[in-house]
Amino acid sequence: MYYNNLQRATSVTPSDTVDLIHPQNYVVVTATGTLQAGTTYRFTISQADYEDKISAGDLLVEGGDTLARILSLTWNSPTQVDITFDAAFGGSSSFSFYSDPPALENVQSGAVLYVGTGGAVAVETIGGDDVIFTNVANGTFIYVECKKVKATGTGASGILAIW
Repeated sequence: MYYNNLQRATSVTPSDTVDLIHPQNYVVVTATGTLQAGTTYRFTISQADYEDKISAGDLLVEGGDTLARILSLTWNSPTQVDITFDAAFGGSSSFSFYSDPPALENVQSGAVLYVGTGGAVAVETIGGDDVIFTNVANGTFIYVECKKVKATGTGASGILAIW
């Protein structure tokens, strides 16, 4: 691992189900969504022709916070889609969908973490190990390649993922 060349960073929202979003992943579309029932939401997209750009597995993000991963979707019209997610979240707001470019799949290395406000940090490493770093101090770097920062077990905040 060579860390003198870290160039990209993104804020982290701990999640037990969603991996860290690499900055090279791209925004597919931005939409407005409203809860329909359970974990199904109806989204209105300002432009048509996005049916082939949003798919199961894509991530939903609001203000930099990862909310959920798409499980299934049904297009009602060229600008309206009902989407079922792996988790429930707030009511009506503006969201962005992120997708993994096919060229980057299975190539991405894990992220080093910066912890702004200390506490425990629960991670899944790129090797698949679940680890909890306890008593992490304010302003600390965690030099372990992390795939996921878990909500369960994480008390620290102001976490950045750095690649």
